[in-house]
Amino acid sequence: MLSFVLRRFFSALLVVFSVVMLVFFLIHLIPGDPVDVMLGESASSADRRALTRALGLDLPLYQQLQAFLSGLLKLDLGNSLHSGIAVSEILYQRIPQTLWLAIPAFLLALIPGIALGLLAALKHNRRTDRVLQMMAMSGLAIPNFLLGPLLVLLFSIMLGWLPVSGNASAVHVILPALTLGLSMMAIIMRMTRSTVLEVLGEDYIRTAIAKGAGTGRVVYQHVLANTWIPLMTVMGAQIGALLSGAVVTETVFDWPGLGSLLIESIQKRDYPIVQMTVLVMSIFYVLVNTLTDIAYAWVDPRIRLHD
Repeated sequence: MLSFVLRRFFSALLVVFSVVMLVFFLIHLIPGDPVDVMLGESASSADRRALTRALGLDLPLYQQLQAFLSGLLKLDLGNSLHSGIAVSEILYQRIPQTLWLAIPAFLLALIPGIALGLLAALKHNRRTDRVLQMMAMSGLAIPNFLLGPLLVLLFSIMLGWLPVSGNASAVHVILPALTLGLSMMAIIMRMTRSTVLEVLGEDYIRTAIAKGAGTGRVVYQHVLANTWIPLMTVMGAQIGALLSGAVVTETVFDWPGLGSLLIESIQKRDYPIVQMTVLVMSIFYVLVNTLTDIAYAWVDPRIRLHD
C-alpha cells in the first residue's frame, strides 16, 4: 500500500509541475497589458515604461519564469500588480470563503443524492422513480449561471425569504450552496441509481433474498458495500468540480471567494493573482483525484495489487 501511495503522489507532483508551467505561459498569452489597465490609455509612454520596469514585465519571458519558479520554491507568491498586497494574504482571505461555500454545497449534493438515488433504484420503474429521474435530468440540464438567477428570483425577489448576495451571515450561503450543489446532487443521484440497479441484479443479492434476508440488511450489507467504487469515482470528480463551478456561482452571488477573485484578476490582468489562484485550484483538483485513487486501493485491495 505504501508503494502504491508513493507512486500516486509522485504522479501528482508531475501533474502539478506541468500545471505550473502551463499556467505561466497561458497567462502571458492573454490579450491585453496590465500596465494599460492600471494607468489607462491617457498615460504617457514614460510612465508606461517606468511601471513596466517596476513590475518586472520588461524582462525576457525566461527570466520572468525563473523568478516565478524561484518564488514558488521559497513560498514567496509575490504581490498583486494593482493593490501591492501580498498574494498569500489575499488567498488567505479568500480560500476560507470558498470552503465555506463548497462544504455545504457538497453535503447537499452527497447525502440527498445517495438517498434519492437509492430510493429511485428500489422503486425502479414506478412513479417515484420516474419523478426522481425527471428531477435529476432537470438538475443536469440547468447550468449554474441560469439556476442562480432563477433561485434569486424565486426566493429573494418573489418570496423575500433569502438575501440576494454577499456573505454577511450564515443565511447568505443558502442560495449559492443550492446553486452549486443541485447539479452535483443530480449527478450523484443518477450514478447511485444505476449502480444500485446493477448490484441488485447480481446472483448473490437474489441468494440473500431467497435465504430470507430483509430489505434493509440486503441494502446495507450487500448493495451499498458494492457500490462504493463507482460512487467514489463520481464524488471525487464532483469535489474537484466544486471549484470550477464556484467561479460562476461566486460571480453571480458576489461571493468573495477564489472564483470571483479569479474573474476580477483576469479582468485587471493581475498576473500573480491569476497564476496563484489557478494553481491553488489545480493543486486541489489533483490532490482530490490522488486521494480518490488511494481510497480505491483501500476499499478494494485488488486495485493496488494489479497496479
